[in-house]
This record gives sequence, C-alpha cells and structure tokens, in this order.
Amino acid sequence: MRIPVAEAAVANLRGRSTTALTLGAVLSILMGGVLTVAVPAFDARNAAASLYESPEWGSTHVVQGISGADRPMSGAEIQALADATGATSVQVDENALIEVAGEMVQMHSDMDVLGVPYVEGRRPREGSCEWGVHRDSPLADRLGEEVEATGLTGATASVVGVFPRGFPLFTPDDVVSTCTPPSRSGSEQILVTVPAGTELPEQYVSQTLAEQAQAARDASRSTGILGLITLVICVIAAGVAFACARWSVVSRRREFAHLQVHGAAKRRLLGMVTLEQILTCLAVAPVGIGLGWGGAWLLLSRAGQTGLVDPSVAWRTAAPSLSTVGLLVTGMLVVVVIASWLAAARILRPTVSTLLRRRGE
Repeated sequence: MRIPVAEAAVANLRGRSTTALTLGAVLSILMGGVLTVAVPAFDARNAAASLYESPEWGSTHVVQGISGADRPMSGAEIQALADATGATSVQVDENALIEVAGEMVQMHSDMDVLGVPYVEGRRPREGSCEWGVHRDSPLADRLGEEVEATGLTGATASVVGVFPRGFPLFTPDDVVSTCTPPSRSGSEQILVTVPAGTELPEQYVSQTLAEQAQAARDASRSTGILGLITLVICVIAAGVAFACARWSVVSRRREFAHLQVHGAAKRRLLGMVTLEQILTCLAVAPVGIGLGWGGAWLLLSRAGQTGLVDPSVAWRTAAPSLSTVGLLVTGMLVVVVIASWLAAARILRPTVSTLLRRRGE
C-alpha cells in the first residue's frame, strides 16, 4: 500500500525524533536571536509611539505666530484664529528657559491636549508650582523634592512626576509645569484644536502635534548600528540554518537508499523531505518567537539611558510585529527548504546500483 507523502512525512518526524528535535532547537534559537535584535531595531519605536499618541494630535495645531510678524499674537488675533477655524479648544503654552543647578531646562505649560503619561509620581497639580520631568533628566532623581529654579516666583518648584522615555513631544531638557513663568521671558505657542480635516489659513506658522511627534521620531531614529547588527545576525542565522537543514537530510542517506531500492520515486522522496522540513520549521516558530520576545524585552529593559523605549513599557514594545515575524518565518522556511531540497537531490541523483554499493560500505 502506498502511503501519502504527508502521512509519510509526519511518520518520519515521529520516528526520527532526535534529528527533528535537534533541527527544531537550532531553528528556534536562531529565530529568537534574530528577533532579539530586529525588534529593537525596527518595531519597538513604532510600538511605543502607538502607546502614547492621541488621535487628537492630528487636529491640534501648534501655532508659532503669524507669518512675517515680529511679535506674539494678541488676544484679538488668537480669537480671530479660533473663529475662522471653528476651534474647539485654544490653549497657550507659555514656555520659558529656566536655570536649575546650572543647567537650562525648557519649561512648558501643562495642558490636557498633550496627554503626557506619568510612569512615576503624578501629574503636576494646578494652583501649585510643580514639575513633571523626563525619565532621562537629572531631575528625575529628585522626584518628591523641591528644586531651586532661577526666575520662578518663589524660586522653587516641586518635582512630582516622571514621564517616560519615548514620549515624542518632549526631550530630557523639557519639563511640564504648572508654575507661573517669568513675565515675557520666553515665547508663546498657541495650541489650537480644530475639527478633523480643517486646515489653518496659510498666514499662520503652524504644525500639528502629530507632525511634531513624527519629526521627533525621525530625528531620534536609531543609527545604522542596530540595523547592521541585525543584518549580520540574519546572515549568520541563514548560514547555520542551511548547514543544519542539510545535515538533517544527509544523515538519512542510508534510509533513502533503502526506500529507493524498494521502489520509492525520487520525486516522492523529495516531496516527503521538503514537507518534513516545512513542518519542523513551522512547529518551532512559536518557540522562536517567544525566545525573541523575551530577548528583546531584556535588551529594551536593561538598556538604560541609551534605550529606545521606557523600561515601564519594554514588555509591550518588545512584541514583534506581524510583518517582522512573517519575514523571519518565510526567510527561514526558504533557507531550510532550499538546503534540504539540494541535499536530497544530490543524494538521490546516483543510480540504484550505486546506492546499493554505498549501503554495503
């Protein structure tokens, strides 16, 4: 009775468990290694952005002023802008440069539309002089303390909250504040939220919060080092996978001789071997993805100030994207199938008499 190729492939995997397990273990480790560096290089930043960005950012414009004007917008001009665009919200960011312990920080007004998340402490409270600071700011180590700030009313501010690394609207030099800024010591930005799809007149110099966030991500995008490391690891992984897949086929030379002597067609044997390798690769893919997720999490959470994302969200941003997983599994399948097919084709090329002589060696 002729056994179908699929049944024969599954039976062979069960019967040759040592070879299958060895190949599967190697492939899963290789997949995990590739994902460990590929996720921080390509997926983590976009994943972090999706955690913080608000749909409202796309319709909130940061207005610097009127084109050609050499003074801040007056109250009447701000009202005219709101009336012309049907604005649902108009808020003023009275930002100012403040000196703290010999270092300059950019103080921004705390506004709901910014949606600043806090991973330690709490949001600054209205009516008090309080600050929220960046995870990588030296002021983050002074959470819960008062700091002296030159130019502020009262000369001190309380650090009450820490917002995460990776929040795209602010850098380590920015603080979110409920303090009264020094009179006319800085500049004003008008945050105007308009109905979706509404454009501001061309006379205003503006940019949406979403555009600012994208520009910040582009400016801080990882240099080519992680991408280069990922490429090198991919090449090494492909070479190791090719060698292991070839070994798993070559080690069965006597089995193929026996099957061919008993009438198994070359095409049928090639199909059986190819299907076995595909099943092995697909079976261990979830293990490799899990290893990669864990490795990426360790890399992201232990990176310190050089990290791309905040440690508090490392486990979420370490999850590989579907596109990355798809490319990895597809690439591994292609390498394994080609290696197995070439090895099997070479073994099966000799005549039956040659195989019989090899069997007697």
